[in-house]
Amino acid sequence: MQELYYGLTGYSTYDEYINSPEWKEKSTYIRGCKEWKCDKCGLQKRKKWIWKEVRPYFAEQVLVWDLKSLPIIQVHHLTYENVGNEKARDVQVLCLKCHKEIHNAK
Repeated sequence: MQELYYGLTGYSTYDEYINSPEWKEKSTYIRGCKEWKCDKCGLQKRKKWIWKEVRPYFAEQVLVWDLKSLPIIQVHHLTYENVGNEKARDVQVLCLKCHKEIHNAK
C-alpha cells in the first residue's frame, strides 16, 4: 500500500519520511497554522511557565516552560496520495488520544 508514495518523498519507507527533518519542519508548520489545536476534540497545546530551582540548596529559581504538561499534538494523514507534497486537505491535526482512536478504529 504505502510503497506507492515513497517516490514523492525521496525516502525508501513511510517511516523514514515521517522521521525526516523535512516532515518535522512541515508538520510543525501545519500544527502552527492550526494553532496547535486538535481538529477533533479541540485540545490545544499551550505553553505554561513554572518556577524551577536552578541549583539544589539555593533559593534561586527561574521561570521555565513546563514541557511535561503539554499535550502531544500530531499530524495525521487522511490520504497517502500526496505524501511528500501534502496539501491542507490531506492532513488533520490531532491530539494523541484522538489520533490513537482513529488508528484503532481501522
